[in-house]
This record gives sequence, C-alpha cells and structure tokens, in this order.
Amino acid sequence: MFSLLVAASITLPALGMPLVQSLAIDMGSGRSLNTGAKVSIMVDPKGGILDCRVLAVAGDEDTADRMCKLLTRRKIRPATDPQGNTLHSMLQTTISFTDAPHLRQRFMGALKAVSLPADIQLQTSAVAPGSPERRAELTVVIGEQGRLLACEPEGPPDPFSEAACAYLADIKLPKLEPQPGVPVRHARSFTVAFVPEGPALPD
Repeated sequence: MFSLLVAASITLPALGMPLVQSLAIDMGSGRSLNTGAKVSIMVDPKGGILDCRVLAVAGDEDTADRMCKLLTRRKIRPATDPQGNTLHSMLQTTISFTDAPHLRQRFMGALKAVSLPADIQLQTSAVAPGSPERRAELTVVIGEQGRLLACEPEGPPDPFSEAACAYLADIKLPKLEPQPGVPVRHARSFTVAFVPEGPALPD
C-alpha cells in the first residue's frame, strides 16, 4: 500500500473549494511508481468524486489513468457557495504516485509549469503587442441556467481578474449536467486569458 498524493491547486476559503489530502491506495503490482498528473475532477455535494480526467502527465500515462480511476472511489470535502451550501464542483488538481519523495517534487514542478488552454481568450489594448498573455485564474459559481453567481480570483485581486469577473457576469457559462438534461449549480476553476488586440477587421 503506497500513498497517492493529491494536492489541490485551488483552496479558496470564501468559496470552499475541495481540499484533497494524501490517500492510501493500492496501485497493484507491475506498475510504475513514478508518475504525476494534472487532472480535472467532478465532485458531488456529498464529496464523492464522480469523474476524473487526465489533462497532463509527468511519467507513465497508463499509471496516470489508473490513478485517476482509483481516485473516483474516494471522497473529499465538497465545495460550498458563499452562503455555506454544498454544491457540485469541477476542480483542476495535481496527483502523484511515487516511492521516491524527491521525484514527487519534480513531478509537481513539471506539472505546475504546464499551461493548459484558457477557457476564454479576450483581446485587449491593456496587453501590448508582442507581450505575453495575461491570465486571470478564477474560481466561479455558476447557476443551473449558466449564469455567474460568484467570482473570486485565485490570488490577490487585480484589474485583469476584476475585468474577467465583469465579463463572465454578462455571458452564458458552461452548464454542468451530472445527469443528462439536469443542470446543477456548481463551482469550478476558470481561466480567462487576455491577449493583445489583433489587426482591425476590414470594412
């Protein structure tokens, strides 16, 4: 029995996103013990992990897939909205499985450097041409109809996170349907990328 380390990348107290700790899981014999992965998990209001999908891997891909499947048998503290009500959530987090602690740190470092595609990309004059994009990493609560109910930056608020929250408040956002046709209120991690304005469109 080895320890599967799950480190939540978002633990914002105001929205109560899940905080996952180390879990003891038997991976079975014949498996690589040196693997890390960035995953997306769906958590229900009781803390059950309904789904786990691998987004990026550092190490053996088959082991990462197996870690993800085993994770769905566990429970964690569910997310809560600003009023303290538990709700569904979609969380991006990192997991690692290794018998060498120094490799775990290496995996976590490599996965932290992985830049996944943003959920939304916005052009703005606030980012100079030729400059790298600016990202607003957010935790949001989305209602059953796809409307923003709460928005909180992962770090200290800044003009980009404030602009991102204001933009999300005006658009329809992705619904979450644990059962087809039954959308639920949920919390999720959300990334808005701000990029330089492109060339003007022809008249």
